[in-house]
Order: sequence, then structure tokens, then C-alpha cells
Amino acid sequence: MQPQRRRQYLINKRFQYKVILYLSLMVAVIAVAGHFMAFSYAKLVLAAQTTPTAALPASAGASDILWLPILITVLLGIIFVLIFGMLYSHRIAGPLFNLKRVMERVGQGDLTTVMHIRSSDEFHDVEASFNTMVSGLHQRMEKVRAGLADLPPQEKRRMEHLLVDHFSVGSQSSAPTASF
Repeated sequence: MQPQRRRQYLINKRFQYKVILYLSLMVAVIAVAGHFMAFSYAKLVLAAQTTPTAALPASAGASDILWLPILITVLLGIIFVLIFGMLYSHRIAGPLFNLKRVMERVGQGDLTTVMHIRSSDEFHDVEASFNTMVSGLHQRMEKVRAGLADLPPQEKRRMEHLLVDHFSVGSQSSAPTASF
């Protein structure tokens, strides 16, 4: 069996463009900061060379002058990317964790579950689709329950028992009960 290959890389264009923009801005900020630090440091070192007491050896080249600002820029860039990555990934991981949790509740039969995502998080379209899906399932179950009224009493009890075994109404903390 051949592995499936992704044919379309931009699945959620708005979200993916936002991530690309944030990453590009981080690289640009780090590059500008590095350039500014290296330029300022080189200017200070070259200004210090004009005084006889602070002159560098004649063998000192540009790489000897710029290693410190480049090292500082790289370290600051790593710290900046780690902090930004942690904060932004939380905006993605939080809704995914929430989705997993509410999917487990629906899987256990709780069709009253509603997914809520903070306004600052990503995946609001997933939240809306999930809530629409669960609402549709809940409405279909209500139609099934309404259809039970037309059944003979013994068949109605048997169907109620099957439904209560598979679907709960309300919170998961109490035993599933249903009023058909």
C-alpha cells in the first residue's frame, strides 16, 4: 500500500498565512536587531582603534570584531523564538485539547456537549462545525424519542432501554436518565 501524499499544502489558508507571517516577522526582527547590534559594536570597536591605548592588533579582522554581537543576537533570537513558539502553540494546542475532551464526552453519549474556544485562540471554524454536528445529532435523537411514542408499550420500553444504554441526557456525573 502506497502512503498517501498531500496534494494541497494550504488547507486553512488564513491560519497558515498568519503562522507564516508571524514566523517571517520574527526572522525579520531578529535580523534587524542583529544587524543593528553588529553595526553598533563594529563602530565602537573601530572608534576605539583610533586611540593608541585601545588599538587592536593589526591581524584583527571583521570576524574578530563581530563575533560577540552575532553570538548575542543568536542567543536572543533563540530565546525570542522559544517564548513566541510556546505562547503561540498554546493558542493551537488549547483548542485541540478541548476538542479531544468534548469528543470523548460525545463518544460517551452526551449530546448536550458544547465546545467553547477563547476568542484569542485559533480554530473557531472547527468549534462552529463541531457544535453544529452535535446539535444535529441531538435533534435527530429527539426525533427518535418522539417516534417512540407511537410504539406499543413493551416495544417502547425495550427501545428506551437501548437508547439510555447508548446516549445520556445532560451531564456525565449522573447516571443516564431519559424521559421518553
